[in-house]
Amino acid sequence: YISKIFALAGDSVNGKKYADDILKLETTIAQSHSTPVELRDPVKNYNKLAVADFQKQVPDIDFKSVLSKLGTSVDTIIVRQPKYYKTLAALIKTQPIAVWKEKLKFDALNDKAYALPQKFRDARFEFFDKTLAGRQSQKERWKSMVNNTDNNLGDLLGQLYAEQYFKPEAKKRMLELVNNLQKVYEDRIKKLDWMSTETKKKALEKLNAFVKKIGYTDKWKKYDDVEISKNTFFANLQSAEKNQYKEMINKLGKPVDKSEWFMTPPTVNAYYNPAYNEIVFPAGILQFPFFAFNADDAINYGAIGAVIGHEMTHGFDDQGRQYDATGNLKEWWTKDDA
Repeated sequence: YISKIFALAGDSVNGKKYADDILKLETTIAQSHSTPVELRDPVKNYNKLAVADFQKQVPDIDFKSVLSKLGTSVDTIIVRQPKYYKTLAALIKTQPIAVWKEKLKFDALNDKAYALPQKFRDARFEFFDKTLAGRQSQKERWKSMVNNTDNNLGDLLGQLYAEQYFKPEAKKRMLELVNNLQKVYEDRIKKLDWMSTETKKKALEKLNAFVKKIGYTDKWKKYDDVEISKNTFFANLQSAEKNQYKEMINKLGKPVDKSEWFMTPPTVNAYYNPAYNEIVFPAGILQFPFFAFNADDAINYGAIGAVIGHEMTHGFDDQGRQYDATGNLKEWWTKDDA
């Protein structure tokens, strides 16, 4: 696949060599990564360090310069995988600059293959979707464009979607379902015979502190800096991504905005966010067959009810249980219960 991407970009002569170099480099980098199981431990992944202190641990990477180029000058960072940076620093010293250029060129082409001419999209589909995932056909063009619009202008699309497909009365009905299931969950926690009274008290505090976001945000994002043209698809994507990056950087040093959503209204999914202690149900999943405003309670409890219960349970699973009622990473279980 790597060779093919280079060939499509006009370098069929060196593609095989580049592919070998990149695969070897990526394999070494991957060996420094935490395992999927290790990544589920929020405590081990929360390594808060002063930039100056981390610089001493990894002296061969100029983090102050890197952060400056990223558009920030913070003095403290959270390093999820320290081992990765130490491996990266060693590779920067030992790998020829030409190999890094090859890798970065491939990364850029691979990352944007979906937005390049059809031959790039076909190559990416053949490898990632067909070979690795087993899909037999590409998405229809209109579906891809809907996804691109949702990914880059989600709140604009979301306003139109919510206006047409999720009325205020549906939001009220969904909230009733959530509240009723929350009461059932509360009753079941109270009846647990293995959990101590002290832990039950904290668990109930957390359960009853759940923030419930239903349908769509109350504070729509703006896209004033995004430039869109009918004739420049790739440039449109670049403009949207620059806006997203600017939005992200502008959050630094400011209070966390807990009203923010991390899914767009048309998304057919839901999530629990432990740092906000919130359960979130976009309008996209609040459609038939998951939810129907005029349906009998039994139908809604049997469908969206399972999703509601699923998200609530995340607040107490192997990851969620480590966050308290206010979203802080804090041990609140007794030693015996934990």
